[in-house]
Amino acid sequence: GGAAAAAAAAEIPADLKLLAFAMGTHERLGASSAVRLLDMDALGLIAAAVRGRRPPPPSEVVKLRRLAARQQREIDYQRSLLSRAVTDLGHRDRRAAAAAAAAVQQAVAAERERAEKVADELRAKQEAAREREVAKVRREAAAAARAA
Repeated sequence: GGAAAAAAAAEIPADLKLLAFAMGTHERLGASSAVRLLDMDALGLIAAAVRGRRPPPPSEVVKLRRLAARQQREIDYQRSLLSRAVTDLGHRDRRAAAAAAAAVQQAVAAERERAEKVADELRAKQEAAREREVAKVRREAAAAARAA
């Protein structure tokens, strides 16, 4: 069975095998054939293999696909560089923001210290004024007591 089929297939010339295969690309004959899914470059490679020849040079479509693939790799590489740069900038921004926050905190602390000093001076002046007022009232009360 299988040996006879193999022997019969070996007797069919390569050009006829190739013609039968190529019928799979025909709109009507190959309507249900998976051969219709192959592009011209794949068909050229198959034909060269069946004939025992070198494969044909790639078509313009394949050249463009290769070019597009190279360009996509370059785009991906540039995107990775950009992503790394954005990350680096983010780290720098965080460091700058942290430094700015530290400077603001330092300025707030200095202002708080100055405000506390001013408040202490004001309390001391108010206490001194109160003591002077109390002393004045006592002097007036003592003078009134002596006069009475």
